[in-house]
Amino acid sequence: MARIVISYRRSDSAAIAGRIFDRLGQHFGSASVFMDVDAIPLGVDFRSHIHDELLQTDAVLVLIGPKWFGRSDGAAARIAEEADPVRIEIATALILGKLVVPLLVEGGKMPLESDLPDNIKDLAYRNAAVVDSGRDFHQHVDRVIRSLEAAIKRIPVLETVANVPNARADEAPGAAPVAMLRGHEGNVKSGAFSSDGARVLSVSGDKTVRIWDAASAMQLATLRVDATLVSSASFSPDGTRIVSAHDDMSLRLWDAMRFEEIAVLGRHEGYASSVAFSPDGTRIVGALDDNTARIWDTVGGGKSTILRGHVDVLRSAAFSPDGRFIVSASDDTTVRIWNATDGTQIIVLRGHAGQVYSAAFSPDGRLIVSASRDKSVRLWDAADGKQKAYLEGHESQVNSAAFSPDGECVVSASYDQTVRLWAAAAGTQIAVLRGHTAGVRCAAFAPDGRQIVSASDDATLCLWRF
Repeated sequence: MARIVISYRRSDSAAIAGRIFDRLGQHFGSASVFMDVDAIPLGVDFRSHIHDELLQTDAVLVLIGPKWFGRSDGAAARIAEEADPVRIEIATALILGKLVVPLLVEGGKMPLESDLPDNIKDLAYRNAAVVDSGRDFHQHVDRVIRSLEAAIKRIPVLETVANVPNARADEAPGAAPVAMLRGHEGNVKSGAFSSDGARVLSVSGDKTVRIWDAASAMQLATLRVDATLVSSASFSPDGTRIVSAHDDMSLRLWDAMRFEEIAVLGRHEGYASSVAFSPDGTRIVGALDDNTARIWDTVGGGKSTILRGHVDVLRSAAFSPDGRFIVSASDDTTVRIWNATDGTQIIVLRGHAGQVYSAAFSPDGRLIVSASRDKSVRLWDAADGKQKAYLEGHESQVNSAAFSPDGECVVSASYDQTVRLWAAAAGTQIAVLRGHTAGVRCAAFAPDGRQIVSASDDATLCLWRF
């Protein structure tokens, strides 16, 4: 069911707002159209109230009439006030990545960027529709309805098990997209939650690492080192530090609270495509393009141990939950398990027919999940290296796969522009999350297992809530 909110200023367009509300209610259903989301209960923070109301909204119609700015004789325009409810509605909708449609009513004109406060300047670039209150009213609203129907179909949705081959009907979770995180100017390579689930960390081809507030979808900080490209970044287990890998062959540590660089862990010979902390936060493992993985000691001056055995570029490396082992994935089509203390190779997992882009342990350390260019996700026994399950359904290479915190589900991301959920025990597909408009590079669960973040070449991250 679509959910549409009408944003208007009462002194500007109350009468035609009511008519549009009635007309949309007739078409979409009265339970799908909302006005006056700024009618705040006493004692409630109206910013949080509006945020919560718009969180599950598909589209926000912004009615702009001749008095929309809220100017009065000798006074500044209300839209310039930070506490203006109309401004807060629009800013919140833009931050959450909602469909925002300006409707020009009663002779209203589209505002220029220079006329708008910084947090709603993007409104000036949204394609507008005219709705006249006279004889063309119904024709104009019909056009808006057709446009809304087409646009809402493109909004990220969850394709449930009923539409997914080979999935069990009793395994479909009820999920919905929460927000799109917009701000990167290049493809987003990865996204991950902090250990408390409050923040999201992203890495992009625009040479930045960004930190976001998971609840509001607002950007908190941007980390950048001169003109270096960033290949990977990760939160420490306690969420207080961030490690990032750069194309100047350096690893850098950051204070995740003050957003300041703490240290450079020396330079290495290969380009690190992934970096991850050990469970106790004292070590970092990186997957390098010189065919090795490397372990750095964060408390011992950056001393490193080299893991040799792969015969092609490494794509990912990660510690086991107890910190005793490391699993790595490589373009040589293998997954390998290593002793994290001395760097000796323990098992080679063979079976993929193409490059392996990611590998990770289950929360109990008994299984490994891997994702490959061969379009498959595979589960392996971490003790003997035997393949336990073959998950197929993606239509292009699978770039990442990871377990849910309880180990019962797997989430995968693919260049087929989808994120997919799988039942780990049964090896069956549960659901397909669609919404990105380009290949999806990464997907990961929040610590509580109730959210997923996905990162895409369309320069956005998407948050999904169950």
